[in-house]
Amino acid sequence: MNSSSSTMSFVLSQKGKPLLVMDDYVFRLNKTTNTTKYYRCENRDCTATAHTDLNNVLLKARRLETPPIPDSQIFDIPYLYTRTIKNEEFLCVDKFIKRKTRILLFASNEQLKMLFQNSIVLMDGTFSTCPKLFGKVFTIHSIKYEQSFISGIELLPDRKKSTYRFVFEKLEGLAVRMNLVFSPSTIITDFEPSLAEAIISEFTSSNHIGCYFHFTQAVYRQIQRLGLSSGYCSDESIRMTCRKRMALLLLPYSVLLKCFEDLYESVLLTSSSALDSLKPLFEYYENYWVKTIGIKRWNVYGIRIKTNNNAEGFHNRLNLRVAKHHPNIWIFTRCIQGEEIRFNHVLIQMIGGLTCRTKTAATNAIQQRIDTLYLRYQIMILLLMTYYSDFLMSLQKYIGEKKKIINYIDSLKLTNLFICQLLYI
Repeated sequence: MNSSSSTMSFVLSQKGKPLLVMDDYVFRLNKTTNTTKYYRCENRDCTATAHTDLNNVLLKARRLETPPIPDSQIFDIPYLYTRTIKNEEFLCVDKFIKRKTRILLFASNEQLKMLFQNSIVLMDGTFSTCPKLFGKVFTIHSIKYEQSFISGIELLPDRKKSTYRFVFEKLEGLAVRMNLVFSPSTIITDFEPSLAEAIISEFTSSNHIGCYFHFTQAVYRQIQRLGLSSGYCSDESIRMTCRKRMALLLLPYSVLLKCFEDLYESVLLTSSSALDSLKPLFEYYENYWVKTIGIKRWNVYGIRIKTNNNAEGFHNRLNLRVAKHHPNIWIFTRCIQGEEIRFNHVLIQMIGGLTCRTKTAATNAIQQRIDTLYLRYQIMILLLMTYYSDFLMSLQKYIGEKKKIINYIDSLKLTNLFICQLLYI
């Protein structure tokens, strides 16, 4: 039955039940769901059915209020989509960096203010929620009250270094306009090469750190590529060696490379065929993570926030809210307008004394063990430095008398390893 040419009306039966009258045919209500009502012809011998869908009505009404969906990056953005729900400025940057190559940056003044005033910034990207006309959704997050706050959402055409630099330059300009400075002390990202190059060139005084979680995942994927998964699961020596290697980035920068070399040497000199299979893994580690990426990028010693998982969590939330891959630009914009409202609500709650979500007991226990190990290491350094100073003070009395120096060292009963530790420190 063609609904576009049909006339419909609703009446009540003698028993007060709803009836649908369509083109002089009467239908009784048969079944109801949250959005749809199903009707059957009142004549039991007739199999004709009809239904009404609330979503169709809402979608038709919404479609009348929604601009046409663009098929290229050259389109006008209506005023309502450039503002927050509270009618404040939201679209901060709308620029063509090349012909038909456009960048959009969405952030409220409150979000920008938090971004420019905080020292720790997380950056990450996602693709599934990106509108089809763009290449990537790039998000920037600030840490305040031990909570991650979304502080900027950018739609980028690609993942080139020049594109990221353009975004950072625009943010620096917005900071100047607000009499602030965009110069975070710590920036945490994944290991995307073009993003890293842009950050290094734009934020020369910032400490750029790669995500610890991304690092361990990359190492484990390499373990799988080399066919070591079964050995990792069944052989204790292989598993412990791999896990030691993953834990290297928790060590102080000054001893990290030496510890890696010692671990590598133990594998090279081993007589175990199982450990011998790890040599390609160590070669990958040395060639890529040590020589290509650089130790400073993935060393997280003494850093409380070691991952950008908060940004990943926001992207998961965004995916659930959009509820489809590659939505059109208007659906995406309405969704992030809602996220800006949520930002304000959470900020007000935090200012009012709400605490962030409690960490799990396992997470707290792991962090406590790491803190204890760091404390022990620092105490050991102080003790060794004190002993080293006393050691030199005693040695200076025997300058020029080689035999007496050797006898003095022997009298202290120092092992060669301990002397090496003293000299190394």
